[in-house]
Amino acid sequence: MPYVLADPQMMATAAADLERIGVAVGSASAAAAGPTSSLAAAAADEVSAAIANLFGAYGREYQAIVNLLKAFQAEFARTLAAAGLVYAQSEATNAATVSASITASPLTGPTVSLIMGGSGNPTPGIDYVNDLLNYISPQFGATNAQALFTPEQLYPLTGEKSLPLTTSVSQGVQILHNAILSEVNTLGNSVVVGGYSQSAIIASLEMRNLAAMPPGTAPPADRLGFVLLANPMNPNGGLLSRFAGLSLPSLGVEFFGATPADTIYPTSIYTHEYDGFADFPRYPLNIVSDLNAIAGIAFVHTDTPEINPQTLPPGDLIKLPTEPTYNGNTSYYIIRTHHLPLLTPLRFIPVLGNPSPIWSNRI
Repeated sequence: MPYVLADPQMMATAAADLERIGVAVGSASAAAAGPTSSLAAAAADEVSAAIANLFGAYGREYQAIVNLLKAFQAEFARTLAAAGLVYAQSEATNAATVSASITASPLTGPTVSLIMGGSGNPTPGIDYVNDLLNYISPQFGATNAQALFTPEQLYPLTGEKSLPLTTSVSQGVQILHNAILSEVNTLGNSVVVGGYSQSAIIASLEMRNLAAMPPGTAPPADRLGFVLLANPMNPNGGLLSRFAGLSLPSLGVEFFGATPADTIYPTSIYTHEYDGFADFPRYPLNIVSDLNAIAGIAFVHTDTPEINPQTLPPGDLIKLPTEPTYNGNTSYYIIRTHHLPLLTPLRFIPVLGNPSPIWSNRI
C-alpha cells in the first residue's frame, strides 16, 4: 500500500520558498518588461518596422504569459501554505483526540496501584514501579504505588528449580486476589492493577475470577482498574490466546486463552509491535513472521516497561479500533517499532550494521 508523508513544517518552508521564487521571477519580469515589450526600429523602412512590430508582439505575449505564471505561482504558494496549516491543525486535533481517548473513567476515593513484575522479577524495584506509573497515570491520575510480590517464575528460563509457569501464575492470582479485596473491602481504597508479561497473565486470570464471584461480592466497576503491558493473553496477538487450549505438560505451560474483553473494569492493554509474546503473527505458517516474532521476544518484549507512552512522538502510540458493536471497557494500544527485530543483530555488526541513514530507517 503506498503512503504519502506530510510534514507541516516542510510544507510551510516549501510555500515560503515558492513565495521567494515568485518575487524573483516578478523582479526579473519587471526588469525585462521594457526591452521585451517594445523594440525600436533600426531604420524607417517598412521591413524594419514590421520586424520591430513582430518582436514587440512576441514580447507582449511573453509578458502576458509571465503574468499568468506569476498568478498561478502565487495561488499555488497560498494553497500549499493553507494545506500545511490545515494538516497541522488536523494533526493537532488527532493528537488531542488520542490524548483524550487514553483517559479511562476515574476511580472513586483514594487509589492504590498494585504493581507486579515480570518473569524473574518477583519484587519490583523503585525504577520499575515508576516506569509502570507512566502507563497508569494518564488513565487513573496520581496513585499511591505499591510493589506487590508474586512468584514470577518460569521454568526453565528463571532457573532449573523454578516453578513452572502454570504454578507460578496460579499462586500469583491468589496473592493478587487477596491484595485487591484487602485494599477495597478492608482499607476502603480503589485499586489499579499494573501488570507486565507474566503478571499481565495473572491480572487477566484475576478478571475471570472476579467475574465469577457471586453478585455483590466483587469490587464495583468504579473501584478497580487494570493496566497491562506486553500481555501474552492479549485478545488480538497474545501467544496464549493465539493457541488457546494448548498444553505443554513437560514445561508446565497452559495456554489460557484471551484476557476477558467484557470486563466491567476500565482496562488498558499496551502492546509493543512485533513483541512475540503479545503480538504474535496471525498466520503462524508464515515462517519469516514467526522468526521476527521470536526475535521480538528478545529485542522488543523486554523494552516495553521502559517506554514512556506520554513522551512518544506523534503516531508512535496508536489506539486500535474495535468492532462497532463493542461496548466494553477495554482500550487497546500499540506502540510502533521502527525496525524489524529479525534484522536487529545485523545492526550490531561493525561496518555492515547501519551502513547509511537510508537503510538504517528501513531495517
